Amino acid sequence: MSRLTLIIVFTASLVLMLAVLTPLRLVLDMAGVDELGLSADRVEGPFWGGRVIGARAGVMPLGDLKVSVNPFVLMLAGDDADRLRAVTVRDGSGERIPLDGFAAYRPSGP
Repeated sequence: MSRLTLIIVFTASLVLMLAVLTPLRLVLDMAGVDELGLSADRVEGPFWGGRVIGARAGVMPLGDLKVSVNPFVLMLAGDDADRLRAVTVRDGSGERIPLDGFAAYRPSGP
């Protein structure tokens, strides 16, 4: 193998590894969920299948949730509604929780 081929393979492997191991907390911060009024006691796991422990929408408790984020939709998102489409949330029973209109829970004030 040539040196250039090795560099390309190494770079592609590094990018793939970083993408697969990106923590859910980091991606949720990029999605701006704090600005939308979502908070949690703890966030665990990678973006493609993590858990949010003690989730709250404003002051309303949501409990423990399974969350995944589509990074491609998130990168192309233009506003709050687009960012929320990148996030899939399921409750403990596996039932999907719709986040449409979630901006209504946004905290008021500066």
